[in-house]
Amino acid sequence: MQELDSSVHVWLTSGLEAPDADPVALRNALIDEEQNRFDRFHFDVDRIRFARSRIFLRNVLGSYLNSAPTDIRFDYGEFRKPRIAPEESLQFSFSRSGDVALVGLSSSEIGADVERVRELPDWEGIVRSQFSSRENEFLLSAESGIEEFFEVWTGKEAFIKGTGRGLQCPLDGFSVVPTGTELRAVEGPESDGDWLVANLESALKGYHAAVAQHGKWLPIQTRNWVND
Repeated sequence: MQELDSSVHVWLTSGLEAPDADPVALRNALIDEEQNRFDRFHFDVDRIRFARSRIFLRNVLGSYLNSAPTDIRFDYGEFRKPRIAPEESLQFSFSRSGDVALVGLSSSEIGADVERVRELPDWEGIVRSQFSSRENEFLLSAESGIEEFFEVWTGKEAFIKGTGRGLQCPLDGFSVVPTGTELRAVEGPESDGDWLVANLESALKGYHAAVAQHGKWLPIQTRNWVND
């Protein structure tokens, strides 16, 4: 059984697409609700990616809860933020993008996000229409580009996942502008002033990842999970 030891653990895994994986075997490893979601995907590549990411999440949580992965159950907070049921002191945040999944674990409120860096022809338009004025100033400068966009984007996603508010939280109501230091305070009317964000320097190549924590900042340990 693993323990957090006054730190935040972030587990990363890759190879979700696994073209040689058996979709039937993966489906059988899921619980009923997940099988229903699995069945709604039209293509095997999406089914495989979904199933492997859920198995990864359950395996990680099971290693901390001393529980069989398929015995873990979830319920949802006010804004549909998932949590372990019945209530546990262990809190988590899960994200997947492309071939990669991530889960952050903490004893306090946490949000985590991973995004595959890809071309977005109108990323400047997204910034102008959805980001804060401070983020506009930073991202639309001559020195910024798509890498900086995803650095800010993952920070914003980590924050809204941490609060659990999702789309209820306007993206232009807070800022996570990089400051040149490891930690960035989340500023603006949508933040209570006690949220901090850090990007993960050791994230997998071609991806950006970030973690948001509420209250006292705990050191982050980043680890790689090897799928069976």
